[in-house]
Amino acid sequence: MSDPFTKPYLNPRTGKASSGGAAREGRIKTLGGVDEIISQAVTKALIANADQIQTARMPGK
Repeated sequence: MSDPFTKPYLNPRTGKASSGGAAREGRIKTLGGVDEIISQAVTKALIANADQIQTARMPGK
C-alpha cells in the first residue's frame, strides 16, 4: 500500500525538501495537525451528505 503523504515534498513553511516520514510529518503540520485534517474531512463529508439528502427530497428531481 502506498502512502501519498510520503512522496517528496517541498515544505512551504521551511523551504526545504523532504520525503518519507519527514514529508508526512511536514504535510500534517502544514495542514494544521491530525485533528484539523480529520475535522475538515468530516465536515466536508457531512455537508456533502446533507446536500445529497436535500437534493433527493426536492420535488421534481
